Amino acid sequence: MNMTDGSGVAGALRGLTVERIESFLAVADAGGIARAAPGNPSRQSQLSRQLREVSEALGFEVMARRGHGMVLTEAGVRVRAVLRELVAGLDAVRAERADAPVDATLVAGDSVLRWLVLPRLHEALARAPGVDLAVRAVTRGFTAVRDGDVDLAVARSRPKPDGIASSRIGALRYALFAPTGAPTADARAIAALPFVHVTGAPDAMRKFTETLRHAPRVALRCETFPQAALAVASGRYAAVLPALAARDIPARVAAPVAVSGIGALDLQLALVARARRLDAAPALKVLHAALARHLKRLLAE
Repeated sequence: MNMTDGSGVAGALRGLTVERIESFLAVADAGGIARAAPGNPSRQSQLSRQLREVSEALGFEVMARRGHGMVLTEAGVRVRAVLRELVAGLDAVRAERADAPVDATLVAGDSVLRWLVLPRLHEALARAPGVDLAVRAVTRGFTAVRDGDVDLAVARSRPKPDGIASSRIGALRYALFAPTGAPTADARAIAALPFVHVTGAPDAMRKFTETLRHAPRVALRCETFPQAALAVASGRYAAVLPALAARDIPARVAAPVAVSGIGALDLQLALVARARRLDAAPALKVLHAALARHLKRLLAE
C-alpha cells in the first residue's frame, strides 16, 4: 500500500481532522444529524458536510439513513470504536501529563454492580488513584466495550475477539431463596411457593423451571434481581437470585434452599476492556488488574 500518494491510510488520516472526528462521533451517538444539533439548521448543514467528508476520507459509508435518523453501518461501528479509542487515548496522555485523573466508565448488570462490584470497588480504586470512575448498569456490557462506548465491563465470559483484554473472575452462582420455614421438601412444594419473576432476566426462571420440572407459581413480577431480593427480604416470597444476595436477606426471614441442578444457572464472568485503551491509560490498566483480583477473590469466598 502506498502511504504517500494521498490514498490509503495516510490519505484517510489527512481527511480525518479533529473537527470531523468530533462531528462524526456526535452524530453517531445522537443517532442522527437533527438529533445532534436540534433547532440549529446551520450546525446541521455543517454536520452533514463533515459526515460526508469522513466517508470520503475513508472510502466507504460510515452511516446510513433510517427513518428520521441515521444508523452506523457495519464498518461505521468499527470506525466509531477506533476513533473513540484514539480520542480517549489522547485524553489519557493529556491527563497524565497534567497530573489529572483519567475519566473512565465501568458497566455491569444491576445485580453484579450491587452485590459484586460496588462492595469491593473502593479497594481497587485505592490502587489506581489516577482514575475518575463512573459506574452504570447495562445489560450488554461486552458489546459496549467492544464498540468503544465504555472502558470496562463485568460481563459474561466468552471467546474474546482481537483487541479485547479479558480477565476471568469466576462464576456468579445462583440460589433459590425461600421464606424460612416454608415447605420445600420436594419440587411440587417448591413450585407452589409464591415466586418473584425477574422480567429483566427471563432465562433464569426458564432454566429454573426446566431444572425443577414444575412451573413455579408467580405471585409478583420485578424488573431486576435487587428488586426481587427486597421482596424476598419481606419474608413473603421465594425467588431465584444470585447467591451473593444473601448479604441483603436476613437468614431468619429467608434462606437458600438446596435444589438439584440449580448450578446450571451459574454464569462465568470476566472483566473486559479494549486492550489499546488500557495501553494508552496506565492508571486504567492498573485498575483493570486490581479490580479483576478483588472480584475473583470475592466470588471465591
